[in-house]
Amino acid sequence: MRICILCEDSKVELARQNSKAISNNKVKSDIPKGVAAFKERLGIANIEFQHLSIPVSETGQLPATHWFCFMNVDEEGYQKLLAVQEHSVYEESAPKEFLERWNLKVIR
Repeated sequence: MRICILCEDSKVELARQNSKAISNNKVKSDIPKGVAAFKERLGIANIEFQHLSIPVSETGQLPATHWFCFMNVDEEGYQKLLAVQEHSVYEESAPKEFLERWNLKVIR
């Protein structure tokens, strides 16, 4: 299943730490092509952990108000992510529809 994850900018570091161990063990991120170049252009290429690595905002312009990612996970991975969702929103959805529902755009 495809899971979309969203977190407010002010809580992103806590959310990354909560899910880092789980993601490193059982959950494989579905990272789109071009994200490395995109992150380098924004000056965030040093973010090594790929969870919540896509900056978004209502306008699609900096500064990022939220951070986003999506993953393909099995049921076990989904349950583990739900257990640490304290700082994030998790939803089974296609990325485009998810961001539209939250009225957010990827910062390019």
